[in-house]
Amino acid sequence: MILVRQGQPAPYERREDMDEMANAAEVIEKLAREAERLQLLELARSCKDLDELVKKLEAMTVNK
Repeated sequence: MILVRQGQPAPYERREDMDEMANAAEVIEKLAREAERLQLLELARSCKDLDELVKKLEAMTVNK
């Protein structure tokens, strides 16, 4: 038996919407992590040595 309510999705459709929202959040989180890794890699490549990288990273954490 299938219940159909006008204007309201069936309960199983709501679960699918929630799954899609969770998946979207996971994708956003993954992309944010990737962007952060790339930013750190670019910063590391711009430094002459490890000491310069450490100073720049310390400056970034102080500013947050």
